[in-house]
This record gives sequence, structure tokens and C-alpha cells, in this order.
Amino acid sequence: MSRLLLAAAVAVLLSSTALALPLYRDSLDNGLVVLTYEDPRLPTVDVRLVCRSGSSRDPEGRSGAANLANQLLLHGSESVTDDSVAAVIEFLGARHNSATNHDFSYVEFKTLSEHLDLVLDLMADGVLHPSYDSSIFNRERERVLAAVRRQYDSPGRLSMMEFDRLLFEDGPYARVALGETLDLKDLTPSMLHDFHSANYVPNNCYVVAVGDVRREDIVNRLSERFGKWQARGIPDRLDEVPRFPQGLQTKLIHREDLNQSYVTMGHPGISIHHPDMLSTRLMAFVLGGSAVGSRLGESVREKGGLAYDVRCWYDRRSLTGAFRSTVQTADPALAISKMLDGFRTIQDSTPTAGEIATAQSYYTGSFPISYSSSGGKLRHVTIAEAYRLGTDWLKLFPEKVSELTTDDLARSAREHLQPDNLYVVIVGNVTVDDIDLPGLAWLD
Repeated sequence: MSRLLLAAAVAVLLSSTALALPLYRDSLDNGLVVLTYEDPRLPTVDVRLVCRSGSSRDPEGRSGAANLANQLLLHGSESVTDDSVAAVIEFLGARHNSATNHDFSYVEFKTLSEHLDLVLDLMADGVLHPSYDSSIFNRERERVLAAVRRQYDSPGRLSMMEFDRLLFEDGPYARVALGETLDLKDLTPSMLHDFHSANYVPNNCYVVAVGDVRREDIVNRLSERFGKWQARGIPDRLDEVPRFPQGLQTKLIHREDLNQSYVTMGHPGISIHHPDMLSTRLMAFVLGGSAVGSRLGESVREKGGLAYDVRCWYDRRSLTGAFRSTVQTADPALAISKMLDGFRTIQDSTPTAGEIATAQSYYTGSFPISYSSSGGKLRHVTIAEAYRLGTDWLKLFPEKVSELTTDDLARSAREHLQPDNLYVVIVGNVTVDDIDLPGLAWLD
């Protein structure tokens, strides 16, 4: 049985169980939203507090503030030291994590349901009363700085980061989510306090609880801990819509240590809230959603033998994101040429019934599989709430995908793909003369 058929078969089995599980959305008086996904099959609970402010809300010159302000919430409070928090977590056998992307940040725990009260105490204390102790701040900032430097050492990440700078310029999505090295060095604990005070308010946050919990019970427990949290206004975030480049604006970053080139190319995309997001997402899947079976995969990998992996996709972000396509290859000139041909061809040749059926089968089949675990449920409910897709999104997504037609995908290709107006970033041991393609305009 093929992977697509297997995914579809599993989807049928899961749809009768996973989609029937109750997902509830409640709100405390102060605006803190509580989403409960009841799943008592195991005596565990995943609980996540999400702040709707990610790195795109970093103040000017303070990139990395959102990430560090969030990360340090699990490293002590005004009344409990970092060592004490770590000791309690270890004693409980719980797991914890924090993460920040461009659109939101979160802290989370996974624990036995019998320990939920203690875990919620730790979470509430950290979120409501962070200490931002200077010694802990310095330690964690050094860890983040090391992680950022590793990104610059990675040619694939370097290509992507430079592409973001060209496309988004000074916009919210131009920043590295972890922060820029110079900005990180200038951050102080008081700056994190300022970010926390402005953004960590109940009407800008929500809690997702998945597992052995009951709706009324978790709402009451959270109300006891967060009910006195005062709602306030939050800073506006403006969508600075990136402009399409004129022609093929190309930047080369020479790296003598590489035997292959890393290429990122693309242009402004659309917001996740755009009505064409699903049709555009499926169009991109037909074009380059997989290294095997997509049009780019067939042209660049299977027939051209130029790369192991080649892909394209549209960002799914709150503000206007990007259309991106990437490849790692020993022959960047030929690979780029074939990719450009693929971009142009999908505008001229409507996706076939077979191509759209394959894309639909992939998404309707893989979607329920991806939330069959508690971690998957946590992730999907987080995304649905972050982008205000609604609690019925788990049910509506496969239905909306199945309703798309070849005309919908063809229209998305015409309206949301501009193959002759792209930023192209190449990182590799090549020169301008090696990339002998017509129409490229080289950037300094």
C-alpha cells in the first residue's frame, strides 16, 4: 500500500475517534482564553501557556527580547530560585519547554495528572512574577548567542536569513527569532521586564490543556491562579507588507569551504488569514511540496539529478509572509534555471486532476495523523487559536481541502506567484561568472 493510501486509510480510522474528542474554548473574566482537549486515555496532561507576542514584536534594536523574556519564565521567579524550580520539575518527573517564533511564544509542561496543581503553580509563578535574575539572564543569553552563531555557520540557514533581510527589510519578519548578535549583547534584564510588562497580559495570552483533564476543573484551577491577572492594552503590530523585487535580484555569499551551493529564492507571499491560503498551499505542494512526485522534484531531482531535495512553500504567518523555494546543489545555475521554468510552467499549465487528488490525499490523510498524539493535539490547537481559525478547524480543514478544484489552484498560481520577480540568495563556492543565467541582477 502506498504512503498516500495508508495515510488516507488511517485518516478514516482516526476521524471517528480524534474528531469526536471534545475541544472546549472558555475565557476568564480578564480575557485569558482556556482551551481544553479532553483525552483521559492516559494519566498525563500537556499544558501550554501561549503569549500572542513573538519576535515580530521585539522593539527596534532589541531583537531577541521576546525569546529571552519567554525562556526565562521557567528559570525562577521573585520568590523561587532557578535551582528550586529545576529540583521540583525533576522530582515530579515532568518535562518542560519554551519556544518563540515570529508570531507567538509559549511555555509548556507535560506531567502526570496527579501533579497538575504543582505544575500550574510553577507556571503561574513564573509567568506572573518573573525575576529575570542577572546571573541567570547572562547564562541564558550566552546560550542564545551560541545558537545564533551556529545559525550563521549553517549555509542553509544563512541563505534563508539573508533572504529574509532582503525581502522584509526593516519589517517585523526580517528579524531572526532568536535575536541578532549585536542586539543580544545590548539586552538587559530591565529590557526583558519591559517586554514582559507590555505583552504578558491575560487578554494577550491563552492556555491549552490536553489529556487527562476536565473542562470545568481546568478552568477553575486556572482561575484560582490567573484570575487576578489584570487585563491591559497591548502594543499594535503593523503589517509592513514587503514589496515585490523588480526582476531577479540576486545575492551571492561566497564560501570556499563548501562543495555544494545552498539556494533560497522567493518573493512576498500571503497571510494565513488570506482566503486563498489553502488553495495556494496546495498549489505549492503540486509545484514543490515534496522532493519526490512534485513538479520541481521531477525536474530538478529525478530527471536533472541535480539535488537530493528541492522544495517550495508559502509561509503560514499572521502577517504577510513569503513564498520560498530552496535547493542544495553542486550546479546552482542549472538548478535555478529549472526551478524558474517550473514556476513559470505551473502558471501556464493548470494542475491536473491527478495532481490535485494527490495533494488532497496527502493533506487530508496526514492531518489527522499529525494530531493523534497529545503533543500533536497541543500543537494544532495552539495554531488554531493563535491564528483565530476556530475550534472547529480540526473538522473543517479536511473538508475545505477536499472542496478545492483545479481552477482554484490555477488561480492561485496566476495571482500569488511571480516567477520573474524574485530574490535569489546563493551561498557557495561559486562566482558570479559561474551563474551565467539571463535576467539576474546582482546585489552587493
